[in-house]
Amino acid sequence: MNKITLITGAGRGIGYGIAKKFAENKNDLILIIRKKEQLKKLLELGKKNKVNVKVIIGDLKNNRFIDKLNKLSRVDNLINNASGENTKYFTSVTTKDLKDMIDVNLTSTFRISQIFAKKNDKKKN
Repeated sequence: MNKITLITGAGRGIGYGIAKKFAENKNDLILIIRKKEQLKKLLELGKKNKVNVKVIIGDLKNNRFIDKLNKLSRVDNLINNASGENTKYFTSVTTKDLKDMIDVNLTSTFRISQIFAKKNDKKKN
């Protein structure tokens, strides 16, 4: 049975590179992306490497979206790679801009890690 690796922010850059490497090492993948346009190249990773790839499109600022990840039955490796950035000048950043960055960069990382840590604790007992 292949290990299952979940990667957030897998649609491009470092996240895509990590997904590619894990696919080459025969891990099945659960990839979280924000943009539908990234879907095709991620599914091709699965075909090329003969592994299962499930792509989930959603917004990590959305707590309901994160709650849905609890339905995933098993994850062996979790890579929290997604990040949100702000390109505004420091004095122009609004409270909403700050909240969005915190939600993606901190809150979602914490919540997703907590979901799968709880699942792994249950497996041990």
